[in-house]
Amino acid sequence: MDLSTMGLLAAAADVSSISMDQKVPIMTIICILLSLVLCIGVPIAFFILIRRRIRMVGQAVIFGVLVYMLASSVLVQFTYILIVMMPGAESLLETNRPLSAIVSVSVTALYEVLGFYLGLKLLKRTVERRGVKLDMGCALLFSLGYTAAAVIAVSSANLLQYLMVATSINGTGMQALAEGVAEGDERNNFIIAMDEFIHSPSSQYLLEGVSSVFQFIFRTCLAVLCYGAVSGKMKGT
Repeated sequence: MDLSTMGLLAAAADVSSISMDQKVPIMTIICILLSLVLCIGVPIAFFILIRRRIRMVGQAVIFGVLVYMLASSVLVQFTYILIVMMPGAESLLETNRPLSAIVSVSVTALYEVLGFYLGLKLLKRTVERRGVKLDMGCALLFSLGYTAAAVIAVSSANLLQYLMVATSINGTGMQALAEGVAEGDERNNFIIAMDEFIHSPSSQYLLEGVSSVFQFIFRTCLAVLCYGAVSGKMKGT
């Protein structure tokens, strides 16, 4: 018996031991909903708060979204491609997961800081041409636009997908869902994935919302620091 046959039998055994009558715990659904409220509610509440206290510059939000798309998506991917094109780099990163994670986080953090600084610098020139002074409100709105793209669009999309899966399992049932998937390894992998989803700790999904709040706070602080550097207030000017 070859290894591939043994692997298929193991997968079949795993699937045969999985109950198709399982339901997603109510606590898991509650944690997903709470995370959604945090991901969407915190930025919206912050927007309402600063809109009442400072002058709004709509361009700042757009700049934030564009900087996220450029710095954290395009440039990060482009840089990572350049890294793996280096001789031996791809195999090294594939075999050394901690190093791969360090490189990924470092590149992302670098472009995020540069993106905030250069984005605010460009925003300053743009608004000043229209006779509007770049103030703290612009910087906060810039950060809000970045967060809206990074947290609301990405994290909320994942959480909504979890919620849809949980609703489908509890409403239709795993058996009916599995019947809609092609037979063989694909169906077995689907059933195993659903089983893992059901048995994952509920707190894991709540942590996604908490993490998004910390990301929002971090980017707000980063925007304040970059505003101080761009406006010269850190130098006392």
